Amino acid sequence: MISKGGSEALLTALVNTARCFNPNYTILLPLLHLLAKVGYRRRIGMKAEDAGAVVLTLNLLKQNLKNAKRAAACLWVIQVFASSANVCLVVSKGYISGLLRLYEDWHCKDTHHVAIAIRHALLRCLHKVTYSTAGREAFFSLGGLRLIYQTTQTCLMNKALSSLVEPSVQLMRKCLPKTRLPLTSDLSAYSFDDDLETDQSKLRHRPEPDRPKEALAQYNVFCPELYHDFQEEETGDESCHQTIIDRLLERNASCIPHHDPKLYRSAASKTKSIPDFNILGFPDFWGHLPPKGHEPMAPRKPNVQLQCPSDSTESLRFFSKFECGNLRKAVQVRYEYDLILNADVNCSQHTQWFYFEVSNMEPNVPYCFNIINCEKTNSQFNYGMQPVLYSVREALEGRPHWVRTGTEICYYNHFCPVRGRMMATFYTLTFSITFKHSDDVCYLAYHYPYSYSALAHLKVLQKSVDPAKVFFRQQTLCGSLAENSCPLVTITACPASRGWKDLHQLNRIYIVLTGRVHPGESNASWVMKGTLEFLCSNDPVAQSLRETFVFKIIPMLNPDGVINGHRCNLNSEDLNRQWSKPDPVLSPTIYHTKGFLYYLNSIGRTPLVYCDYHGHSRKKNVFLYGCSVKETLWQSAVDTVGVKEDPGYREKSRSATARVVVWREIGVLRSYTMESTYNGCDQGIYKCFEDDEPPCVEEIEYSKDCPALKGADLDSDVNNNMACC
Repeated sequence: MISKGGSEALLTALVNTARCFNPNYTILLPLLHLLAKVGYRRRIGMKAEDAGAVVLTLNLLKQNLKNAKRAAACLWVIQVFASSANVCLVVSKGYISGLLRLYEDWHCKDTHHVAIAIRHALLRCLHKVTYSTAGREAFFSLGGLRLIYQTTQTCLMNKALSSLVEPSVQLMRKCLPKTRLPLTSDLSAYSFDDDLETDQSKLRHRPEPDRPKEALAQYNVFCPELYHDFQEEETGDESCHQTIIDRLLERNASCIPHHDPKLYRSAASKTKSIPDFNILGFPDFWGHLPPKGHEPMAPRKPNVQLQCPSDSTESLRFFSKFECGNLRKAVQVRYEYDLILNADVNCSQHTQWFYFEVSNMEPNVPYCFNIINCEKTNSQFNYGMQPVLYSVREALEGRPHWVRTGTEICYYNHFCPVRGRMMATFYTLTFSITFKHSDDVCYLAYHYPYSYSALAHLKVLQKSVDPAKVFFRQQTLCGSLAENSCPLVTITACPASRGWKDLHQLNRIYIVLTGRVHPGESNASWVMKGTLEFLCSNDPVAQSLRETFVFKIIPMLNPDGVINGHRCNLNSEDLNRQWSKPDPVLSPTIYHTKGFLYYLNSIGRTPLVYCDYHGHSRKKNVFLYGCSVKETLWQSAVDTVGVKEDPGYREKSRSATARVVVWREIGVLRSYTMESTYNGCDQGIYKCFEDDEPPCVEEIEYSKDCPALKGADLDSDVNNNMACC
């Protein structure tokens, strides 16, 4: 119909029919419906303007404000026109003012809520005409922000109007003028000198190794289980001089499994950081226990963000110059604190992780914190997630717990970069906290922190196992760019005796686990810590696993990033995009991990499973990404002509990640990325909120537009409207 000039014909018919003094709506209404359907697929805004159809449709809307069916049809057509019209023309002719007046009128007079579809269509029209800077400025200057805010307050109090809240909030977020960050530069304060192919015609053979086979011999040292004589070894006791801290530990020692404050202090003193950290974060030094029970989600109240007035006369004090700490600047604004995070080393990007100390608080006084330069377009903070808090006072009284905290939590966009990066918008996480104690020192973090120096727990874990039963060996795979060591752990069962039959059982299958390639995903380290502790435990399942497999575990692939940043290494590179051709100097941990996997492959011990532990900030649950079943079978000489696979289980554009490279180049058929949520589950036995909890929509970009209206949705609405005529 479109290719035969249907859109032009419909516009002509609309103009001719609508110009009559008394239009025939038996013809006009289905004509509007057709024009909405056809116009959505063919951008006809300018054609409609040239034909005079825009003004005529607006006039029809004015004439039919009391007829919901006709008004809705007019609004759908106006929405189609607005999506492709010249917005400057729309602004100059006062259409935005007219749409705002119409929305206010329908809001005031639709007391029985029978015209929600019309109000929704008006909001979408406003979204379309505010897509440009001129449209947003006109919307703001005409009082649109105030109007939508006021009407949204009413919608929040009535469940029947809940469908209007999301487009209203997104419209306000989009049109609120952005403020530049209060920084002279958003560059880091620190510096340091395609989809997987599954079509039959595109399936590929495994590529050749990226290094000569002779270079792999260096990795034989990381398989000590193959030549160890399994005689009992003596371990020397570590001693140190007693200090004030030691005496404090003796008086207040807490029983925290696999944690030794002295050992942590010793490890932290050797950690190399760009800011030259020399003070320990108390929670990492002292340790902490998990909460005593499951923690509930934060309630999502049906209201907008409120201010937190405080009568405090003293300003809070902030500090973050410790390992994993991240807070660049704090600005007190009346009763609130605007907090700015530091970007990753050598760049102006990757700001989401925060971890800082706050003190000089008054008890039972609400303090409001606004972290104003977050980068991700949406967050689980909008879906029940809370920051975590650790109180030194509580810890010294025997309660060393990180706890979820914060009320009035909201995540929205308001700021833009200092230097005006194209299409970039910063998001604000705002929350209120009421502290329990005076003269306390508290720590606030994005998620439960897990520092590089906390890997000292590996030594504690090694001391906890029976060396006659559990073979536990920690080695240094390589040094990082800043010369922090990257540990590699081997765990398997010791043979029952040194007899040939028992030693022969050591010909076991290998499993390789890695984690923390992205520093801000601290939950990955906690899952890894749980994995290590379970594999070393006396649980019968753990014992069976040790007797069946040899586990090679690299718990922290990005030590420098964990110490200094949020996502990248010191070269501002995402290490999980370097696996195809890792640089031995700039990406040493990835280069040598890949080399070790090549080595296992070369000696006939290709791992049965490879799994890379990650954390996911915008999805719930724990889940796995895999690789192409079709290509895997094809490489195994299995006929794949009839094999069909759902690509939904695969991430897109991840060809240089660990999971894909280990699968494609090393030949590990079961190669996975395991993602753990920051914020609970929405299914299974750990489901932690009501059934009507809305999903976290990752695709929302608040600074641009509302979720696009799909053609099928428009067709459905139009069809329903036609059926009721």
